[in-house]
Amino acid sequence: MLQPRVYHAYRAILLPDCALWSGDGAVQKAVATAWEGSGLAHPSVAEIRKRLAELPR
Repeated sequence: MLQPRVYHAYRAILLPDCALWSGDGAVQKAVATAWEGSGLAHPSVAEIRKRLAELPR
C-alpha cells in the first residue's frame, strides 16, 4: 500500500490548478494567500490573483 506522504509535494503543486478550476472564490483566496512570498511563480496562482483583483470590493 502506498503511503499518502509520497504524494504531498505532487499534490501541493497541483492544488492551485484545482483551486482555479473549482471556481470557488474562498478556496482561491486561501491558495493565493498561502502562496504569497513563496518565490515560486505558478501560472494558476497568477491567474487566481488576477481574477481576485478583478472582483468588486
